[in-house]
Amino acid sequence: MADDPVSHATAGLNDDCYQPLHEEGNLFSYPTNLAYIPGYQNRQLTLTDQSSITYSPGSYSRTIAITDTAASSTTEARKVNYGAISEIIGDVQVLAGVATENSMSGERGNSSTFTKSYSTMDKLTASFPNPETKGGDYANVTFTTDLQAYADEAGILTLGFAVSAFGSTASLWQNSVYNEKPDPALYLPYRYYFNGNDVFARTDERIATKIRGVRFYIPEAYKYTGSLLYVGGKYTIEIPIYNASFVAPDGSFEVALSFREKDSSEKTLIGRKSVTIGGWESGRDSNKAVVSFDWTVPENISGSKDLELVAEIDPDNNLDEVHEGWDPSVPGGNNFGYFPFSVVKADALPFSNAVNSADITLTIDGMSMGEFITYAAGQPAAFDAECVISNKGRTPLYAVLELNMIASNDRRVDSFTCNIGIIQGGGDHSFKFLSNPEEWKSCYELEAVIYTDSEVIRLRASRNGTVEPEAIMGVGQCKQRM
Repeated sequence: MADDPVSHATAGLNDDCYQPLHEEGNLFSYPTNLAYIPGYQNRQLTLTDQSSITYSPGSYSRTIAITDTAASSTTEARKVNYGAISEIIGDVQVLAGVATENSMSGERGNSSTFTKSYSTMDKLTASFPNPETKGGDYANVTFTTDLQAYADEAGILTLGFAVSAFGSTASLWQNSVYNEKPDPALYLPYRYYFNGNDVFARTDERIATKIRGVRFYIPEAYKYTGSLLYVGGKYTIEIPIYNASFVAPDGSFEVALSFREKDSSEKTLIGRKSVTIGGWESGRDSNKAVVSFDWTVPENISGSKDLELVAEIDPDNNLDEVHEGWDPSVPGGNNFGYFPFSVVKADALPFSNAVNSADITLTIDGMSMGEFITYAAGQPAAFDAECVISNKGRTPLYAVLELNMIASNDRRVDSFTCNIGIIQGGGDHSFKFLSNPEEWKSCYELEAVIYTDSEVIRLRASRNGTVEPEAIMGVGQCKQRM
């Protein structure tokens, strides 16, 4: 959050750039110490003291306020390179030997600076639900968290959260299967979802088994990149795992990584790695690990295909553990997951190609945007909606989608982003997102903003009708929106 803020959507199910290493509500998956939060050691400012809070049955909230001493401080002026698209395509160009002038000259090489000052008016609220006392195994369910507000390396206001202890007398922890067997797991944050105070298991495999936390590293460039890879490129693919148990496996186990076309039952092995991991321990990072695979993207992968990485823990089922693979009837499964990515040849990238905004269409659950507002508001409970963005033109489209729900008073109800990758001419891209009817009841207008490499296209629809698509910015202006 800068003093002169730039519009940016919150994270959604398909925001590949937002990948914190935890599963919301799964206490084993969080850092056990604030020091283990990625980027914590490089923070610019410490804004509050550390708070250690022990929670017992019942919901609990804590408000964190900026201290007087921190309020007089300001983060450094840091250069911020706008344009997720140009960063990704630029990496591909550099490594593939393509002239950099073909990339987005209005974005790449230009940067802005910002500072952020802090005051005691800045407050953060952390709310934590916990099972109500029901007796038996749920009695005295306690855990301790550490909280601290700070400005990260880029000056962003951040609330650090770590689970540092489990209640030593809580029967749910001490007498459960998590004290009997190990449970190595992928980060699968969408297996469950909240609707009010109730938790439900997803029955949609496409959402439930999507991995969070996958990283692509380019050794030649000494940097991480996005999920758009180029043919012949050399990458290190990092798959994070954690042990959702107090018990460590007796020995090592294998993690396999493959790739496949979307929804295909056939997959091609990239490699297998042997892994050793510990059990959960207070204040230690012993139950976390990152499994790395070196991969050169093969020549026979076509950029027109939707591709997915497939990660499997203990693929030969040699480990006696709490959970195996996901199944609609066993939603706790955590050994299998996928992560979408795209592959292109350098000469196939849509550099500087203008896209006709009239060729871009977007439907949700087979309806127009305006129709879906009314439909979603009338549903009895939260549901998974499918969005399809189509490219009816001939020019390939590489884009990021921002979907904004706007109330009648122009207040933003909700918003998220999705890196939709490349859509070839005549093709489309689909993804699913969680829809809450209560939010859609407040929605008057739905806005889809599509950031391409040459322009920004906006599609808008309201309950009263649809506004025609328009190209709203040239690439020189686009950098301020990214």
